Amino acid sequence: MPYNIAIIGAGPGGCTLARLLTQQTSATVTVFEAEESINFRAQGGTLDLRHDGGLAAIKAAGLEDAFERDARYDGESLMIADKHLKAWLRLTETGAKNSASRPEIDRRLLRQLLYDSLPEGTVLWNGKVENVTWDDGGRAALHFADGSAAEGFDLVVGADGAWSKVRAAVTDVKPHYYGIYYIAMVISEVQSRHPDLYKLVNRGSVFAFSDGKSITAQYLSDGSLHCGVAGVRAEHWLEDKGLSLDQPGQLKKVLLNEYTDWDPLLRKIIEVADDDSWQSRALYMLPLDHHWTHQSGITLIGDAAHLMTPYAGVGVNVAMHDAVKLAQAVGAAESAGGTCEQLDRHLQAFEEDMFVRMAAAQRLSWENCHDMFFVAGAPRAKIQEYVGRIVEYEWPRWGSLARPFIRAGFGVIKLFR
Repeated sequence: MPYNIAIIGAGPGGCTLARLLTQQTSATVTVFEAEESINFRAQGGTLDLRHDGGLAAIKAAGLEDAFERDARYDGESLMIADKHLKAWLRLTETGAKNSASRPEIDRRLLRQLLYDSLPEGTVLWNGKVENVTWDDGGRAALHFADGSAAEGFDLVVGADGAWSKVRAAVTDVKPHYYGIYYIAMVISEVQSRHPDLYKLVNRGSVFAFSDGKSITAQYLSDGSLHCGVAGVRAEHWLEDKGLSLDQPGQLKKVLLNEYTDWDPLLRKIIEVADDDSWQSRALYMLPLDHHWTHQSGITLIGDAAHLMTPYAGVGVNVAMHDAVKLAQAVGAAESAGGTCEQLDRHLQAFEEDMFVRMAAAQRLSWENCHDMFFVAGAPRAKIQEYVGRIVEYEWPRWGSLARPFIRAGFGVIKLFR
């Protein structure tokens, strides 16, 4: 009998896994998603997919043509600056597809692309899972918030994000607040309404850091900017300040006071953001190098497995890589006989590989966050380490050899700035 697999969560990781399993195995696959529909909430900013992560998953899933329709090769422009808009790293877009390109795609469009590739009925909406149990035969049952249940699963995959309910079945470890509070907003029709901001972002991304705070802006395919202000703040900063997202004027006033000595163009991002677009959240992460003891018939991928800071831009790439590796494990178990014992053996090997991969990504993202928010004088003080570790992570074969040259290069630059 084919494996019966439940995937909890219809984000990029869960949908990628469902696509690969339905393509490459004979497994019966059902995705349970707590949200009401694919457009239930705003999906956030833009993502750059890497060749060994998201792009490899897109290729494995046979979705290259669909991806090309939404990919933006003119979105690779990047500037990392300080509060005075002094650029410490600037990458210009190539506008062309090549072996080094990292095309951008809106998170919303990526999720839609993956969802549309699934057989009709694969994703069941309004399926909020509360817990997982097992019967005497070792098969899993899902218990939902509405009191219903679904049972008979050979494998349950938690792809249900930061506050995963599935994670609780394999570990007691929970995400912790790491000190950064984030507020997001949108500037619509930026090219016509605010051409100076459009020119600043250059259809790409701008990340400005100073004094334990940041202002960021990313261009989206609908012509808007997805922007954010973040900083070292209390976990319940908005409530502690007596502020509300329903009163954006008051919130803007408070934030502008916090960013009073920042460049006027950066402050303008706060000033002109659409009043109906404000969102806020405290940011959480799982402990570095954490792992869990393997349990038969259940595993985790994506944020459920390795929730990390967003300051390396690798989270979705790691999640999609997880999906590729897990689909391969299920396929290998099926080819080896399709028994639960074979599935368990290949699941354990998948997890051991993932623990190594996710530890490297988590450490990169945390060290980047630490250097930009918790080190005095950032980004100037730590830009050489920031760039060096990214190079080493993405090109491990020669990245470690390049780091001394990167340090020396930025050392020379600092002499004149």
